[in-house]
Amino acid sequence: MSAAASHRFWWVVAGVGGVAVFVLMVIYLYQPVLQTISFMLGRPYFADCSTGIRSEGSLEAERYRITQHFCGPDSRAMYVVFLLRPNDWTAVPLLHSVGAPVPQEVRRKDAQSYEVIFAGALHDGTSRVPVTLDATGFPERYHGFRHGHPED
Repeated sequence: MSAAASHRFWWVVAGVGGVAVFVLMVIYLYQPVLQTISFMLGRPYFADCSTGIRSEGSLEAERYRITQHFCGPDSRAMYVVFLLRPNDWTAVPLLHSVGAPVPQEVRRKDAQSYEVIFAGALHDGTSRVPVTLDATGFPERYHGFRHGHPED
């Protein structure tokens, strides 16, 4: 084999290797990247789930969005509540709920405080959860619920 043919052979091997690495990256990174970006935009994508917007509303300058997801073979319901600011392309997640309670709407109390109102009562009998944003604009405490009980 001549030096030119050998040199060409290694360029072909490098090209095939580069394509293989790219394909593997797409296969293994597509789902996590898609989930992260969709969550940041307030329209989360979860594999094996059907996703829809349960409700949206206005809160003076901001908006809120409640998404619902039916996942798995038993179609268990999951809900995520987002705050959408007018000058920010990312959504702020306020809480999530698996099964129950079902979030119904969000109300603004003041510039940094909101209330998420549920269709039914929580395990302690209340039907709303206060959410306060910190100086960075994210919840001081992120709330998660599973079948009516808080997740810690």
